[in-house]
Amino acid sequence: MVKVKNVKIHELLSRLHAYFRESDLKMKYSNEEPLRAELFNTDQLEQHGKYLAKTHVVRTGKAPDRLLKRLADNEKILAEVRSLLAEAVKEDTLVTPAGEWLLDNFYLIEDHIRTGKRHLPKGYSEVLPGVSDKDMIIKLLAPAFDKSAANPGYIKGYVPGIRENGGQYTHAAIWMIMAHAKTGNAARAWELMDIINPINHADNPDKVEVYKAEPYVVAADVYSVSPNNGRGGWTWYTGSAGWMYQLIIEWLLGIRIEAGKLRLKPCIPKEWKSFSVNYRYLTSNYHIVLSQGSAVRETDIMTIDGDMPEDGLITLFDDGAEHSIEILLSGGQ
Repeated sequence: MVKVKNVKIHELLSRLHAYFRESDLKMKYSNEEPLRAELFNTDQLEQHGKYLAKTHVVRTGKAPDRLLKRLADNEKILAEVRSLLAEAVKEDTLVTPAGEWLLDNFYLIEDHIRTGKRHLPKGYSEVLPGVSDKDMIIKLLAPAFDKSAANPGYIKGYVPGIRENGGQYTHAAIWMIMAHAKTGNAARAWELMDIINPINHADNPDKVEVYKAEPYVVAADVYSVSPNNGRGGWTWYTGSAGWMYQLIIEWLLGIRIEAGKLRLKPCIPKEWKSFSVNYRYLTSNYHIVLSQGSAVRETDIMTIDGDMPEDGLITLFDDGAEHSIEILLSGGQ
């Protein structure tokens, strides 16, 4: 492999490399040559993904949008590199295989950049995710893939606005609500739950005419394209039903079984003063009452048959008895 002896190219790649390594992104690969450091193996990609996930912070207010600027900066640098490589080739200077690939396939890079700009228009972060209150839809991958050479896979085979290609893909909508519940954003979680709740799509004759699906089962998808905006898709045999069950029981009501023990960590609206659940475990019955008040405490107060569990987990017994669990939530849910 013969490398181009061009200081400008190395400087540009160094700038691009430094851009991804700025601030607190300190990684053990940071001393490697530009570009080479970005080629992670499977384990490194997983570690890098976990690191990035830990740096994410949920914000309730507006924050500066840096993604479009980053995209523009990358586009400028890549274009400069392409130009310098083209000049080197004209001078009969050998370039690396990676440089040859960039020259031969730069049209792919340009297409991806155009697609990114189209899918991330100015102000996009203020409307994420793609929630349409009018049509009661939580869209996935909107706008749809229909005008670019980029191929995201089989989903591009769907008509724009159907299923994953710009419509509501209920699996993903549920997973997003789970994420809000996990971060304790109860108001947003329940707001979105109301949108995907099939009952709310057919609680009057006008909505029935739009939804055209059974209101007592979950639809795998909801259309977002005219003239079928808001129309339900596959019902009955979708895995979305199982995911919605998990969402409601485990993440909103917060009733989860972990290694044979019961954990109660609800994410409920402030308007709820209390709710109760009767949970049957083999031959035993557990009567659970959860209440919340206005007082804010550091932790929830929990009792099981009058005693406080040490670790906040309730050991389940198959003893055929009636058990009473009371929880006073810490407030500020």
